[in-house]
Amino acid sequence: MKPNSTTSQAIRFFGIAAILIAAYSATWHKASVVSGHTSDSQDYVLGSNVESSCGEIKLLAMDGAAFDRFGTSVMIDGNTAIVGAPSADVEGRANQGAAYVFVCNGVAWLQQQKLTAADGATQDEFGLSVALDGDTVIVGAPNDDPASFFDGRGAAYVFVRNGTLWTQQARLVAADRQVNHEFGSTVAISGNNAIVGAPSNNGGNRLGSAYIFARTNQTIWTQEQKLSASDGTPSDFFGTSVVISGGTAVIGAVEGGFAGINDGAAYVFTLSVSTWTQQQKLLASGVDTDNEFGLSLGLSGDTLVVGAENENIGGITDRGSVYIFARSGGVWTLQQNITAADGAAFDRFGNRVDVDGNTIVIGVREDDIGSNSGQGSAYVFVFNGATWIQQQKLLASDGAASDDFGTGISISGNSVIAGSPEHNVGTTSDQGSAYTFTLGTPSTPTPTPTPTPTPAASGRIAFESNRDGGGPEIFTMDPDGTNVVQLTNNPGSSDHPTFHPDGSRIVFHSFRDGGSSELYIMNADGSSQTRLTNDGQGDQDPTISATGVIAFEKACDIYKINADGTNQVRLTQTAACDSKPAISPDGTLIAWVTLSGGANQIFRMNSDGTNIVQLTNPPGFNSFPSFSPDGTKITFTSGRDGNNEIYVMNSDGSNQMRLTNNSTLEQDPVFSPDGDQIAFWTTRDGNSEVYTMNANGTNQTRVTTNSLNDVEPSWGPIPSPPPVMFQISGRVVTPTGQGLRNASVRMTLADGSVRSATTSSFGLYSFDNIPNGSTFVLGVLSKRYRFAPRSIQVFASQTDVDFVGLE
Repeated sequence: MKPNSTTSQAIRFFGIAAILIAAYSATWHKASVVSGHTSDSQDYVLGSNVESSCGEIKLLAMDGAAFDRFGTSVMIDGNTAIVGAPSADVEGRANQGAAYVFVCNGVAWLQQQKLTAADGATQDEFGLSVALDGDTVIVGAPNDDPASFFDGRGAAYVFVRNGTLWTQQARLVAADRQVNHEFGSTVAISGNNAIVGAPSNNGGNRLGSAYIFARTNQTIWTQEQKLSASDGTPSDFFGTSVVISGGTAVIGAVEGGFAGINDGAAYVFTLSVSTWTQQQKLLASGVDTDNEFGLSLGLSGDTLVVGAENENIGGITDRGSVYIFARSGGVWTLQQNITAADGAAFDRFGNRVDVDGNTIVIGVREDDIGSNSGQGSAYVFVFNGATWIQQQKLLASDGAASDDFGTGISISGNSVIAGSPEHNVGTTSDQGSAYTFTLGTPSTPTPTPTPTPTPAASGRIAFESNRDGGGPEIFTMDPDGTNVVQLTNNPGSSDHPTFHPDGSRIVFHSFRDGGSSELYIMNADGSSQTRLTNDGQGDQDPTISATGVIAFEKACDIYKINADGTNQVRLTQTAACDSKPAISPDGTLIAWVTLSGGANQIFRMNSDGTNIVQLTNPPGFNSFPSFSPDGTKITFTSGRDGNNEIYVMNSDGSNQMRLTNNSTLEQDPVFSPDGDQIAFWTTRDGNSEVYTMNANGTNQTRVTTNSLNDVEPSWGPIPSPPPVMFQISGRVVTPTGQGLRNASVRMTLADGSVRSATTSSFGLYSFDNIPNGSTFVLGVLSKRYRFAPRSIQVFASQTDVDFVGLE
């Protein structure tokens, strides 16, 4: 729910949880509420020193009972919240349902009133959906029916507040009401306009519809229009989710989308004079059967958020994702696709979403927390002026298995409410609860991002340049552009330097030995330049892992080879051209670029060539992937927005974010050794220069200044000095002092590994290359004598570690 606006929303089907967030880090106050009363409060700190008014409170119905599922639906607007309990029994009528209104008095959230339908009946499920705007509430009852026939025609009820008292103002039903329409499955309200979803509508074929109602004279509600998809087909479930704000309404069709795919769609309608007209159909960027795109919706100004809880991410089933669309000139375009950084199979990230200004909250109802299966969680994303960034993962402080926490989310200004409908209260099963949080620092629709301080840069940047007047050669420099050193100087060009993850060596390709490029490796200071390939087939663009495996391109296919030039293996073999490989630092994954559907797209596979996954899908140019040091992210170049810019994504392809925004060329991004910064080259200054920036795109800084071209940076650490090594030696003798030959001396290291040495004819033994500070146990094995073991920690070489046999 949005502050000081007319937006509200609700969603049916799966209950609704919620939980709480901070748009920006702040101090939260925590208290508990049982049956509407607060207990002593205590503080817990999330970030800064700003205090909130009502803090975190666990809400419970004053008359809560088993299987009420209080928290199935939630909505918050300012200092008022409403919580649905669709399975509550009312005066003996099973599952009639109820909704509870809570208000914040500046200190705590207190139950103000319990709402029920004046004509409520058994199994109505009143409260399965709720919406709130100011002093008006709308509550859905999708199983409402005449004469208790349980036929699922559905209804929605409007309540208004006068002072502190809520009274029923209207009962809304569809003009074409029919059996099993489930009218009221979803509801939303904005000022004097309400929208009600009936996802099973249209003659039992479940094409679905939504209905617009308008209030006149402050009291009379009239159906104004029935909305349906222009291209709707049976079983689309149009009306699965609804949201409305002013003259914009969006309806989700969870099984709509591409014909035969059932991956979901969201339809945008706009109001002109007195008629609502379909303006645009929105789809997920990929084609993923039954990803349930459109299951949840959030709308704030020109930002629309769409959940797809069943989307498979990087081969992970039902991990879920959320799509963020931005409106400009009346047209909605995809701004970003996000998912949880730690998402897992069947989490269903995006089952519920809401947005207010620059903060998005996302429910993950099936998230396993520790050993608690299905406890649920929620994630907070904030907009930094360029991209949406995951800020925090939120959990219920008393969460338990199967709580379904995060089934629903609602945010209003700095307050968030979340329901946990399967939560057991004491020994009362599935009574349900809800949680509210208030953030002390108000969010604003267009905040000015605080510049992120540039971390102290370390390591060395290798790059390609023709600054010496000849062909391209390889240079290194400090991250601030100082201390430039030329490493190569050959008649043929030397290109594409890439550091080994430990900074000790650089791989590159060169034309120095003939007409085609071959792979080379050298020490980080340019010494010991060694040729690795010699096949005349254009080996190029090498990238090396910590395990010493090099991935490279040969004749439009991806190969790998050991750092000593042995064991060359072909990994791809397609009609398209495969190029620009990047191997993860641990050597387990390889990303590369191929021509797919007329566009360059980035793919990823295991380093043995198996499990190929497409990571990018936007039309146009996507290339130059490079892994972060921990292998969890990939930075790359994309032309999806009209010119080549730097992007970053999770290594499974999720959460693709744009980092640069210039009309010139931006290319070849690479992470710093600590992952906090990115180096790239750009033509924004008229010629190609190397820049660095923070990993979130801030503090873009020019590093090279040269009239010629500096390109293809690689950022490596300063190599660690070789470890100090020592020697341990001594003599093994009999009890009479004679040397014992062929005895086995064993060194057992702290990690459990064992080294062995055999004594000479004089009983001498020796162990070399023992790292400084090592701790180990020495023991002797002999058929004739026993020897007492010795525990040793090494800080210097020792030549007198002797053993004397025991009788």
